[in-house]
Amino acid sequence: MKHIGVALIILLFGVLGFLNPVRSLVLALATPVQFGLHTSALSIKDFFTFISGVGSVRTDNLSMRQEIVELNSKLLELTNLKKENELLREQLKLNKISTDDYKLVLAKVMGNPKDLTSGTVILDKGTKYGIKQGDNVILHSNLVGVVSDVTYNRAYVELITSPNMSFTVYNLNSVDKSEALAVGKYGSSISVERILPKERIQVEDMIVTSGKDGIFLPDFVVGKVTGVSEDPAQPLKTASAVTLLDFSKLDRVFVVTTQE
Repeated sequence: MKHIGVALIILLFGVLGFLNPVRSLVLALATPVQFGLHTSALSIKDFFTFISGVGSVRTDNLSMRQEIVELNSKLLELTNLKKENELLREQLKLNKISTDDYKLVLAKVMGNPKDLTSGTVILDKGTKYGIKQGDNVILHSNLVGVVSDVTYNRAYVELITSPNMSFTVYNLNSVDKSEALAVGKYGSSISVERILPKERIQVEDMIVTSGKDGIFLPDFVVGKVTGVSEDPAQPLKTASAVTLLDFSKLDRVFVVTTQE
């Protein structure tokens, strides 16, 4: 009863307005605290929103980087495809070989770090693409080498400048076109030997394959003459030649393989 009476008195005072000064005082004291709590709550909310946003931005950034990588990869593929198509068109224009009997396989040159003599290179294609041992390797009108070994995905090419290589050639600028023997001398050098005394040969003459050695197809460019050696004590002449291509900078080549 006592508590009910007190409550009724407070209620009566409130209705009559006697408690308005007290209410105003309490509100005046509580408002700054309430404002501070509200501000703090907003700050905390903004903080967690920022943290959440950072995670979202990081995810978006990673996704954008992945898209850039994919776009660059596609651009590289298109660039390589364009380059390969241009090479193939240029090669076919030369019409050096019969497409009825042979096909051209475009392959990338991987080098051969294990070969310190630089006499061989490895290609990124093998029997999977029909490449066989003995296939000629060319670029444009130039002879590069011959496939000496082959696996499912790789072909090993002996360059014409390898000291292990010897094959028959002739001087394209000579009227007689007598056969001589080309021997690899490392790098880009080739020795042209067993030249008949009557055979006319001079610097800048073009040496090409004869196709009579059972190794290479005829009329592919081997190199140009850089010097001629004539020894009266020797019955035959010798010439030095260099390839027109820098084999150390080869990027792509064509393998000439027979049609199945």
